[in-house]
Amino acid sequence: MSIDEHTAALSAYLGHVSPADTYWYLSASLELMQLAAQRLHAHFGQTR
Repeated sequence: MSIDEHTAALSAYLGHVSPADTYWYLSASLELMQLAAQRLHAHFGQTR
């Protein structure tokens, strides 16, 4: 199965305007997502 075959459906499911917006999530690394989470936590604080 190729992800390219399902990108349009995944993009629509996620509410993205363009499949290109979905590709970002497919290329995001664990380290990048952890850094983003740390920055959001630092900015907004604990939300629970």
